[in-house]
Amino acid sequence: MTWAPTKIEGIQRVMPTLSRPAVIETDQGLAILKVGRPILPAKTLGMEFVSLCAAEACGVPVPRSTFLPVSDAWRSQIQTASYQEQDLQPASSGIPIDHVVTQGTPGLAIEHFEGVPWDHRETAKGLITAGSVAALLAVDSWLLNDDRFPCPITRTGQHNEKNLLVVPGGHRRRRILAIDYGNVLRGGRVPVGTPVPFGLEVVYGTWPTLLDNCTLADVEDAAFRVIAHGVEAMHAAAALVPDSCKGSETEWKASLDYLESRAHALHTWLPFATKRVMQKWSADPPAGLAWQDRIPFDRVLP
Repeated sequence: MTWAPTKIEGIQRVMPTLSRPAVIETDQGLAILKVGRPILPAKTLGMEFVSLCAAEACGVPVPRSTFLPVSDAWRSQIQTASYQEQDLQPASSGIPIDHVVTQGTPGLAIEHFEGVPWDHRETAKGLITAGSVAALLAVDSWLLNDDRFPCPITRTGQHNEKNLLVVPGGHRRRRILAIDYGNVLRGGRVPVGTPVPFGLEVVYGTWPTLLDNCTLADVEDAAFRVIAHGVEAMHAAAALVPDSCKGSETEWKASLDYLESRAHALHTWLPFATKRVMQKWSADPPAGLAWQDRIPFDRVLP
């Protein structure tokens, strides 16, 4: 079924996270709307859309997305909405709906799914294929998305379970969906061209129940798909991004060029790193993987 909403018909609530996503009503059901925050780079929305399209092309299970017009009044209320962090409930809700918005600065609408965060202590078998696991790891590594798996450069080893959602999959089955690509390129905060390693061994040490059915062959195939399909999908999606969601043209082009160069480096680096991790894992249980044992990935990444 095609998901192609054309207008926003209402706003239900604003969610308590940094990017202030709102649950909205569209002409094709519920969606998550992101309009950007003053503290985040302008290109964040565009990069998230590009990343979702590229991830899907690489075999990662992700929600569909598009751009929708948002009125200035709604944008202001979403950006300034307050919330109570302790119970994750909006302190103010029921944003008044005066009319159906058909014009305005674009916001990013992402297909909404009801689900629960995946518990990393439980097995993922039956919820996601080994190929999709490898694709998920390859794409997050490629895009420098550290808001799902821990990265020793910007994180303290904590994973974000909320960004792997277990949702109904039909026929009384469930499936894992990778959501929220808002932190690609570290949320746009990484200067383009900076060599930044990705702690693959930490990923394996923290998410063993997700990755234990993933083989080296799966990872090699996933790295190839990033070049064969991901880069092409990235550029195709970039052509659909409104100018207001790109930031400066120079910065936007530099970001795309940087990600394309990383894709080619990933083809060599990811299988090499995975093999090293598997060798370490065979001799040392996941709990024994130390931060200081990080593989010097910056030597092979652009």
